[in-house]
Amino acid sequence: MSDFGNFKSTALGEWESRIDSRCEFIALNKKHDAAMLIEECESPIEASLLIEIFMDLCMTPMWYTFRSDREIKPDSGALYLIPQLRVDPYRIDIALYHKHFDGRELALAIECDGHDFHEKTKEQAARDKRRDRYLSSLGWTTLRFTGSEIHNNVSECALEILRVFANHMDGRTVDYGAKS
Repeated sequence: MSDFGNFKSTALGEWESRIDSRCEFIALNKKHDAAMLIEECESPIEASLLIEIFMDLCMTPMWYTFRSDREIKPDSGALYLIPQLRVDPYRIDIALYHKHFDGRELALAIECDGHDFHEKTKEQAARDKRRDRYLSSLGWTTLRFTGSEIHNNVSECALEILRVFANHMDGRTVDYGAKS
C-alpha cells in the first residue's frame, strides 16, 4: 500500500473520532458521504483540508443542504463539497459550490499546492496562472494554499475558506486586504 493509501486509512479512522466529537448530530449517511469524499482526494494535504472544511461546515445551518454528488446541479439552496471536480480541461482539488435562494452563486476552487507540482518552476507557475484565469472566466474564485500552510495550520486555512463563503452568503464584498 502506498504512503498515501496508508494515510487515507489512518485519516479515515482519525476523522471518525474527530467528527464524532465536533459534530455529534450528523446523521450516519453524512459520515458515509464524507468518508467517500476523502477517498476521492489525491494527496494527504487535500484530505486534511477537506476533513477540516467538512467539519467546519457541519457546524453551520448550511449543513442541512449538503450534497455529496459527484457533479454540481445548480438547484437553489444546495451546498456541494466535491474533491477532484472536473471542469474541463482541469480538475479542481476541492470545489465548494452553493446557489443561494436569491440566485447568487458561489463557486470556490480550492487548490492545495504541494511544492513539487506548483511554483517550483516558471512553467508550473505559468500553468497555474492560466488555469486560474480560465476558471475565473467561468465564474470560479480560486483560493490557493501551500502544502506548508495546510500542514502547519489546516484549521486557519479552512476558516479562511469559510470566511469567503460567509461573506458571499451575507452579500458582502470580500476584502482581501490588498493595498492599491
